[in-house]
Amino acid sequence: MIKNMKDFSSLSQKHQSVIQRKLDQLLASLIGSAGIKEAIASIETGDGLFRWLGAAGSPPATDKQQITNIPFFIASVTKLFITASILRLQEMKLLGLDQPASLYLPEGFLTGLLRTRDGRDLTSEITIAQLLSHTSGLPDYLEMKDDRGKSLVDRIIKEEDQSFTIQDFLEIVRKCGKPIRPVQRVSPISFRAYYADTNFQILFAVLENVCNRTIKQVFTDLIYTPLGIKSTFLPGPATSRRDLFEAFPVRAGDKILNRPMALRSFGDLYSTISELNIFMRSLINGQLFNNPETARLMTSGWKRFGFRFSSFSPGWPIEYGLGIMRFKPPAFLGPFRRLPAVIGHTGAVGSWLFYCPGLDLYMAGTVNQLKAAAIPFRFVMKVLNFLYSLK
Repeated sequence: MIKNMKDFSSLSQKHQSVIQRKLDQLLASLIGSAGIKEAIASIETGDGLFRWLGAAGSPPATDKQQITNIPFFIASVTKLFITASILRLQEMKLLGLDQPASLYLPEGFLTGLLRTRDGRDLTSEITIAQLLSHTSGLPDYLEMKDDRGKSLVDRIIKEEDQSFTIQDFLEIVRKCGKPIRPVQRVSPISFRAYYADTNFQILFAVLENVCNRTIKQVFTDLIYTPLGIKSTFLPGPATSRRDLFEAFPVRAGDKILNRPMALRSFGDLYSTISELNIFMRSLINGQLFNNPETARLMTSGWKRFGFRFSSFSPGWPIEYGLGIMRFKPPAFLGPFRRLPAVIGHTGAVGSWLFYCPGLDLYMAGTVNQLKAAAIPFRFVMKVLNFLYSLK
């Protein structure tokens, strides 16, 4: 049975080939479910002695080396980049995690987003750490419905491509008019963990305001340049990089989601498996920071999401630290063995970037399907079940 990376390293070439073929089969089994038409993925050990690259369906490349350099929309995996940038600013003493986010934004930027039943506005009290951990109490603007019963996601899928600003997103929350549910509150200054993209839109604004740069420049200065990353970027206007939307498109069911302006508005990135692995290694090892211990802040306290009926936002049994997920497969999902946890992040289009401490494995990939947000967790479970079954 494989228990750690040394077991991988000691496997014969024949056994490694068997593992490679099985992983190819597991990836291929995703095609056809939840509207998935293509998938790419990688798994590699921390020592680099075992590496698998897979492609299934109809991705723009099937050559093993080309797979690592295919750019794809990573969606909320971008939250790891945002968190790393926030922590770097904290190291520079340009902000404090326990300080209110409003301290780092223009006056009046954060108002009317979080009110008590008696009308008191708590928005200015929300801290950076609460935004990072999804414990701010803020609702998710992506899933809130307008007067026509449509969410922003519905509009993006069904209407023409358009740009949005962070104030557009915050105005959706303001118009909701719903008071805080008392059950959310767990202390005078904290709420239960509730995944809301609203939190990280505010963090985007904090990064840009504190650095006095665009988010592209912030990521370049704090992450891309230090790590030598050159192929990670924001989607541009409809006239640029059409290959991204034609060769390896994001889909919503059978519909190709050619919405570059909307996707850019969210601030989420395109990246490659190769660069995601570079980034994740530096994050896990603490090499991205001046003090490697800074990385441990992300995993210093886990809070579990409650049950949630959402097609693209995570709920139970996912836990959340500071800008990072932990997925511990429940015992009933692996009845014959207790599977190890993975940490990292997923995106609403079925993208994932994980590290498994128990096996020292890095895992990245995507299925490019908006209706397959849960697929990364299912795929990871199948992989871990297989690896733990090896004799």
